[in-house]
Amino acid sequence: MAINFLKYPPFGKEDARYTYAVGRIRVLEKSLIPRSFFDRLAEAGEVADYLKFLQETPYSKYLADVRDEDSFENMLIAERREVLKTFDELCQDESLKLKARAKFDFHNIKVLLKSKIEEKEFDFALSEDGTVPIDDLKQIFKDEKYSWLPEHLTRAVEAGVTAYYEAKSYQDLSTAVDREMYRFLTSPATENDFFAIYHRLESDLINIRTFLRLYNLDSADQLKNYLLDTGYLEPGLFLSEEPDGLVDRLSYTPYGKIYEEGYRAFKESGSLRVYERLMKSYLNGFLKETRKIDMGVEPIIAYLYFKFEEIRALRITFIGVFYNVKPQEIKESLTVVV
Repeated sequence: MAINFLKYPPFGKEDARYTYAVGRIRVLEKSLIPRSFFDRLAEAGEVADYLKFLQETPYSKYLADVRDEDSFENMLIAERREVLKTFDELCQDESLKLKARAKFDFHNIKVLLKSKIEEKEFDFALSEDGTVPIDDLKQIFKDEKYSWLPEHLTRAVEAGVTAYYEAKSYQDLSTAVDREMYRFLTSPATENDFFAIYHRLESDLINIRTFLRLYNLDSADQLKNYLLDTGYLEPGLFLSEEPDGLVDRLSYTPYGKIYEEGYRAFKESGSLRVYERLMKSYLNGFLKETRKIDMGVEPIIAYLYFKFEEIRALRITFIGVFYNVKPQEIKESLTVVV
């Protein structure tokens, strides 16, 4: 196991270009919705009360147009677009701007591959927040001119197509594209690249989750097909251990308590909800490390990811209230630590 840090790896270096940007981020951070408010939203009882509570937040500017689940999702998309616009304005490194939007490009690749295989349109699932305009992307797929894509997306298309036709499985297709996405996100663009480190940590935690899920399905023999190769832990670790044995092996890593507590809850309930909350809390803790930085791009990246998490938490709480899910169950899915 190639891990030489106690909790989080070191990252970044001072960069005076970002002095103003960090000051602006510190102001924006004050408007992030705290966990206590999400608990209140989870207890709203009905959508009308939920929206009334939301009037107390910066999202109030959207609420005149929110009527149902679809219009609420449109609100979240609009806010995400605003956050990405702010990131583009404050970030002075083009390679990092590309990474900030990469997940939306890879998502669109998966949607269009499925569309091509099934000969159906899934335009409703496409995101406009990637770096390649949707119309251009659709034309490239129509003409099968995949070499016109940026190299990292060309590789994703090739990997997805190969995986699908070998296994006739959309899960395999999705995993193959995700593997290329994490290879792109973890390729260092700068010294001590914060993006790369964050996604290496995430890769390890995703592999642990995959390990538990497949063992629970008695499909451990399929592990090698679904593991990411972009974490700090060697994928071979998961191929040579049983779930109980991994408790001891991971106890010497920063993931030890996350795995032990998550695995214990998983054995008791059959649900990965506790593990996923612990996983997100660990990653959010890494983002909070940027609050020690006064000059550097890292606080801007962290703010972007905190906003993504805030948007996710709003989606969880709204859908939970909309479908009358018990407040405690909604809260157990929340990971916001701001």
